[in-house]
Amino acid sequence: MAAELAQIRLDFQNISRVSFHIPQTCMFTFDSSAKTQAVMPKNVYQNYLSSAEPCSSAEHKFEKFCEWAETVQWVYKNGDKGSEFLSIVYADNSGKQKNFFPDYIIGVNDEIWIVETKGGFDRSGSSQDIDIYSPKKFEVLKDYLTRYGLKGGIVRHDEKSEELCICMEHYSENVESDDWIVLNSILE
Repeated sequence: MAAELAQIRLDFQNISRVSFHIPQTCMFTFDSSAKTQAVMPKNVYQNYLSSAEPCSSAEHKFEKFCEWAETVQWVYKNGDKGSEFLSIVYADNSGKQKNFFPDYIIGVNDEIWIVETKGGFDRSGSSQDIDIYSPKKFEVLKDYLTRYGLKGGIVRHDEKSEELCICMEHYSENVESDDWIVLNSILE
């Protein structure tokens, strides 16, 4: 259902288009056994901790990067289900309607970026991404970003270079391709 096949593009008639606003409050959990309990000051929520859960390794790395990056003004961790969170509707290859909840919305200078994090690449360049829908989600995200004049992409960690990389134009499973750009070079 995730493979890219030639298919008819469906125009869903029952999609609700609503203005998205970051929820004023959010309950988050944290790992009390984590060695670091640092407050992440760029997070839109006061006292958001670096050990917030549930977060993947890729999400934790991205949040730490955002705290370090001077151009990132604020960070919002999007939820993964519920009408209060940003979701983008798409169809899998069977035509079934699905909701994609990108991981982050961030403020970069005067721009809004939407970012999805995925499993990285190991030292040999092999993918550690377990989401078979990543290429489809990339296309859906890219279309949404283009439609609304936003920026963003998919971020993955490259173990060989020890860098976070972003794919913004064309999705590739080859971290050595020019499609993957070191995130630090874009969001310094």
